[in-house]
Amino acid sequence: VALLDRLVNLRSPATAAQAEKMPQRASEVSSNQGACVKLKSGEEVSRTCSFVETGEGFTEQHWYNCYTCGLLWDKGCCSLCARVCHKGHDIGYSRKSSFFCDCGAEVATAISENRTPCQCLSPVSEDVVRELYEYGSREDESEAGQAQGAPDIFTELIAQNFPSECKGSLRSLVEKAKTSKWRESILLLFDRCYRTAPGPGVRDFSALLSGSAPRPNAGSPNLEPRSAEPLELKRLEEASMVPIRAAKASALQSRMVSSTSGNAGHIRKARNDLAVQAIAADNRGRLFIAESSSVLFCSAIPAVNVRYAESPPSTHLIRSQLNILGSESVKFPIHGLVVCAENNRHLLVRGAAKACVAILSEGLDSFERVIELKLNLDGSSECESGECLVECDWMPQSELQIVAVCGTVVHVFDLKRTENDSCNATTHYALAYEDVRVVSATLIGSLSVDDGTAIETKLALLLDTGRLYFISLTIDEEGNLEDHGESYIEIGAGISFPSAGIRRYCGGDPVPKGSTATTFGEGVFLAYLRQSNLLLYQCVSSCLIAMLLDDDGGICGSFELLPNMISADDIGGHYGVSGPYTHFQELGIVRRDDESFYRVSCVGRSTRSTQPRALVLEFNEHSVSVKELSWPTNCSAGLGFISSYQFVGSCTFSCPYILGGNGAEGSVSDGSQVCERAFLNFLSSSGSLLIFGEDLGHQDSLARLMPQPAAKIGIFEKMINVSDGVVYGGDFVGKDPKAVKKKLSLNNTDYVICPARDGCTLTAGLQTIGISSRSVTDRKSKVEDHVLAIVAVRVLVGSLPDLIPREIAIMGSGRTIKLKKNVKRWYDFPLTDEEILLVMRNGFVTIWISPCHDLSSAPIIDSVEIYARAKSDLAFLRSEMGDGRPGGGGSKLAHPYSGIGGQPSSEMLVSVIQSLTFLTQIMGQNKMSSLSTESRDTIRHIIQHTALDSDEKGTLRDQTIELLSEAEGDTVKRTFLIDEATLRGLMSVLQGLGKYLRTEFANVDIISPKQEAVINCGIEMF
Repeated sequence: VALLDRLVNLRSPATAAQAEKMPQRASEVSSNQGACVKLKSGEEVSRTCSFVETGEGFTEQHWYNCYTCGLLWDKGCCSLCARVCHKGHDIGYSRKSSFFCDCGAEVATAISENRTPCQCLSPVSEDVVRELYEYGSREDESEAGQAQGAPDIFTELIAQNFPSECKGSLRSLVEKAKTSKWRESILLLFDRCYRTAPGPGVRDFSALLSGSAPRPNAGSPNLEPRSAEPLELKRLEEASMVPIRAAKASALQSRMVSSTSGNAGHIRKARNDLAVQAIAADNRGRLFIAESSSVLFCSAIPAVNVRYAESPPSTHLIRSQLNILGSESVKFPIHGLVVCAENNRHLLVRGAAKACVAILSEGLDSFERVIELKLNLDGSSECESGECLVECDWMPQSELQIVAVCGTVVHVFDLKRTENDSCNATTHYALAYEDVRVVSATLIGSLSVDDGTAIETKLALLLDTGRLYFISLTIDEEGNLEDHGESYIEIGAGISFPSAGIRRYCGGDPVPKGSTATTFGEGVFLAYLRQSNLLLYQCVSSCLIAMLLDDDGGICGSFELLPNMISADDIGGHYGVSGPYTHFQELGIVRRDDESFYRVSCVGRSTRSTQPRALVLEFNEHSVSVKELSWPTNCSAGLGFISSYQFVGSCTFSCPYILGGNGAEGSVSDGSQVCERAFLNFLSSSGSLLIFGEDLGHQDSLARLMPQPAAKIGIFEKMINVSDGVVYGGDFVGKDPKAVKKKLSLNNTDYVICPARDGCTLTAGLQTIGISSRSVTDRKSKVEDHVLAIVAVRVLVGSLPDLIPREIAIMGSGRTIKLKKNVKRWYDFPLTDEEILLVMRNGFVTIWISPCHDLSSAPIIDSVEIYARAKSDLAFLRSEMGDGRPGGGGSKLAHPYSGIGGQPSSEMLVSVIQSLTFLTQIMGQNKMSSLSTESRDTIRHIIQHTALDSDEKGTLRDQTIELLSEAEGDTVKRTFLIDEATLRGLMSVLQGLGKYLRTEFANVDIISPKQEAVINCGIEMF
């Protein structure tokens, strides 16, 4: 309404009268009027066909092909003719090059050739030109939203065409506002919103001075009160994870992991099945999948882009649709894969008795180098006696140290000591007695020791007797292990842990308070949950115990997380589920009814058929809720759910997802937000892949099919053609991407044959150096890739009409275009806002090429062009994302989507203040006396509390000061109020800071380096 008020009052009577007139036809416009129209953006566009100016002289310009009129290849039409003469036709962008308009040049023969004659040889009406160019550009500008001041098109159209009605309506609105209680209602909401806000001196100085931000959503659940409390398991009624997409059985060759034959294989399977992890994911959604003795690289993000897919859970992917990037082999059957969290290019590969580290290429699609870890295990005979590789993992916060746990010995490797692509262990911990074995192990967190320069990690070992033992591993400030050589482990009675409140077996009574134990039976499995800092402990036929860890890594409490057998009623299934529970994955923290819950997934076994059953848990200090994750029965055909299948791995990743506003169309708009959506993946022994996605409490595309976005005329004129600076990959290019890139160039008449008849994937990413831009208007010739974002793809097919693919999919199997048979043409794929975010996270755009119409032959692609825009031109990238590079804003499974708790958010306060500001503008009540005493005090309180905050546009402080500029017309009074409140806020902060420092260092004689850093931060704040 405030925008409408400004538009109407700024419009002169002459302008309003002109806006009410109907647009004239081009033939009715006098030829002596100006040949160009200046748009609001400052750009000047011609009112005539470019042929009027150039004749048959070739001139650099953007031009288009019209497939309806037959203006193809070297023939086409200029930008204005594409909008006017060929409106509604099948138009495709060609390029920017030397050209003259054939639409204007061949006007005499147009009718005889069944073609639309040129209508732009005489100047087109200015109003028509503005409507054609500005209306189309407004849809592009809308992505900038109100943050860029882009006017709302609906409001502007009303103001242009109905100015008198608008003024009358506004007068009526103002009169009603003055007599109504709207203002008082907003003020009441405004005051209540800020009433519970903390005072300006109430700050978490320990977090501020240590550089660690306070945790969102009022912090994580505090599990300490849960210790020693008996379990009361509840069914999880709320939606948690929903089926998204699945790959068909045999799409992946994962049967080998659990189908080893022979006696040694049987023993190895019995002891190692719980630790099998044949799939891993990095922080950009790339998957690494074990297939016998090879690793398959693929991208999972396009598979979950299902905005435009019809019934995704029932439409299963084939192998070629898995966005395969490449594969590499190792010298042993793979049982586990672990991606290094500190460096995603370091991949740990382990088998039953061998292990190695693969250094991946920059494209993460092949091995650059393989380093063998010397375990000195015999792959056959020793495994029969039980000496197998139990666990192998990276040490936390390290990309060089690896811990390998075998049945009777622990090896620690330092990759800095690699020689000739092999690495010997620097440290060994051996069991002192041979009558016990290690059956499971896990690394526990990172614990700062001394002055914080050294990092201590604890390795938890679970013996076959059920006893626990911890080994401390310390890395000094230079990144070296403090212990070297060989040490012997005296297990003794093991570590004692609290057992109060735990039911050891189903139907038993809780253990009395104050009780402790060293074992619950024969040991089975250990796991560490980093987000909740819990050590999970399981023995045969016992419940799943969660052990709380203190700051030093010691056990300070415990509680029962799951019973050994869960009834069907508790999980909402047809049959119960029993342990041992495996494949634990953390899925972040969720908010429900002002409570925070940890969310975790795991796998148990059906009490009826021993088939695997996936579970999702949500727990906090008050309750534990569980629910079964299952694929819909009517969508499970072809997924290989046979009696003998197992899950041989699970992993998680997350990617951007748009909620609210126009989010259902994949667009960022007013009222929408970009959040992180978590995805959970299960790999089965039948070769299928199941992907579940986080339910964000909205209507997903699973319920309805969205229309495909189309390339509008003029969209490519604003983009940069970066095809020369693109790096191609995927199984489409094989081992020679440079040769494929040369063939796919528009300047090359050659074509590329798909290596497989059933389709393949081509990827295109920006280089890490400056990119030459071929189609740039008013831009420098060199543009750095990190300031660009890929926004569109164009594909040319048809040089061999019989070998045209049936369809092409961009960034996901649901985003497809059906290709016409026997027609050579370009196909344009503009990306939605969400797909642009996905491409940035992914690192490249994926192009899936389907089988051709002739199934006996492989499809052919003639050319590919990649277009980009500067990130600074895309408002949602400036506000929501960084540059999307590795390590920059990596995937976090705890996403910002949550309900509002008891404390009002700054976004809510900003929204209320904006409403009050707009109402003040409309009503013209620019006096502080119009505000109540309570409201004036609240405004002072906000300015006081935000004294240290930024004045950046859109912040709470900025919006409050803007409200003051409307409500208080006296500049002196307004400035005095702001300065007084700001100084009071700074004084309050200084007093709180002084009190904190005096309390913190009251009895300290010698200042440690860590404490000195805190003091320096305080001085900097002062």
